[in-house]
Amino acid sequence: MTSAMRDPVALVTPRLSPVRRGRDRSACQSSWRDVCNIQTQRNLRQLIHNLVALSPPIVRGLAGALFYAASGLCPASASMVVVPDQQTTVQSAIDSGADTVLIREGTYAERPVVNRAVVLLGAGAGRRPQLGGLTIDNSNFWAIPPLLSVGGVDFCGPVTHSTTAVHPRNLQFTFTECGLDSGFVQLLSLDPNDVASLTLLKCSMGSSHARAFTVVMDSDTVNGGVAWRSTYVWIQNSWFRGANGVAVQLRDQVYGYTDDKGCRWMGGFAN
Repeated sequence: MTSAMRDPVALVTPRLSPVRRGRDRSACQSSWRDVCNIQTQRNLRQLIHNLVALSPPIVRGLAGALFYAASGLCPASASMVVVPDQQTTVQSAIDSGADTVLIREGTYAERPVVNRAVVLLGAGAGRRPQLGGLTIDNSNFWAIPPLLSVGGVDFCGPVTHSTTAVHPRNLQFTFTECGLDSGFVQLLSLDPNDVASLTLLKCSMGSSHARAFTVVMDSDTVNGGVAWRSTYVWIQNSWFRGANGVAVQLRDQVYGYTDDKGCRWMGGFAN
């Protein structure tokens, strides 16, 4: 058996003189390992992108955890906890520092405070878990990206956001298949860059108002009206009902898209 057959790395190393081949063998092996690692990371990125686009919220969260753990592109402390199996309350699960919090179905008489990047996901195929509300502030959103992602959770009380410190900024909020009965309400915003994006996908919600650089609404049902201060606005396939006044009010808009054919309005539109 030839040396090339015994050493697979030799099959992909450049054609070098015998002296240089022996001298540079370890460097070539290290280089090709780096190439393989880069390709693996690219494949993982594409896999996770496909899962995020096509999967329900719980799978999206698990896929993200898999990506971070396997790719080595984020801290090795990536973790997940289940409420109430490992933590008795949602607040204690958030305070544990876990990257993903899975919440089993049931009613939780609490209004957790979120001040850092985290994923909150309703677990199970039955009824979605219900929380008393959610309080968000920016005091510890230092992760990159500074993202709060919530999927498959109902909130019977308001979901509120306040900017309590000058930094960090450019926060990202995403709610998918959630019930926000009392809406999303921004209590305090100090700067237009406090919130980079607010995304609401397949949610039912009450009257809401906030300032964010980008606002996206798709396939939402709104029992009331919304007021957004935003540079970029995208609204489509949504139903605004139960309001006699203005259904959608937009301020500071520079670019935007509203699909009049895909949306149903009960109330007016103001820009």
